[in-house]
Amino acid sequence: NYDHLFANVKEDIEAADVAIVNQEVILGGRELGLSGYPAFNGAQEVGDALIEAGFDVILHATNHTLDKGKKGLLRCMDYWKTNHPQAAVLGVFDSQESYENDIYVYEEDGLKIAILNYTYGTNGIPLPSDMPYAVALLEEEKVVSDLKKAEELADFTIVCPHWGTEYQHDQSKEQEQWANLFLEYGVDLVIGTHPHYIQPIEMLTNENGKEMLVYYSLGNFI
Repeated sequence: NYDHLFANVKEDIEAADVAIVNQEVILGGRELGLSGYPAFNGAQEVGDALIEAGFDVILHATNHTLDKGKKGLLRCMDYWKTNHPQAAVLGVFDSQESYENDIYVYEEDGLKIAILNYTYGTNGIPLPSDMPYAVALLEEEKVVSDLKKAEELADFTIVCPHWGTEYQHDQSKEQEQWANLFLEYGVDLVIGTHPHYIQPIEMLTNENGKEMLVYYSLGNFI
């Protein structure tokens, strides 16, 4: 039981209309052997604690998504579908069709919010040969295609990229380049993860006056 992780913030999480969490490591479960650095595997009971705490959206596209290979990823996706089908699990896919077409949109009081999740890579572990769609990577063609769809489907678009350089207090040039691309294609809010340190918060504005708020890195919560 991991409910203690969120005991002191449960009320705040539950109070939000939509609560998003970056689940850094795959939840392949105890049967695969729990493990830490460098190839992580988490207990599926952590997922139970996330839902109990009030999280609605689970971000799973990180550099650790394939730490336990295809088996770990499939076990994780099956866990969410079987135990918490109401949760929106983003950044990982079980079919080419889902990879190409699924854009998660949260709706509240008539406002539609698209939320997308990508990672810069998977620590050099290749995507499964029969599942090249398994993880949403920061690839320009894919991102632009998704953002165009999001603009049609939603009033407000949030991108949650796993990007940047670990243990750096400032954003990288690559993060800035991606942020500018997001702005170009209508994104309203960027919530970055991966560096483990808090990085700058910036309001970007394009030539038409369109604004986009960027949190380059939230740092660590747990």
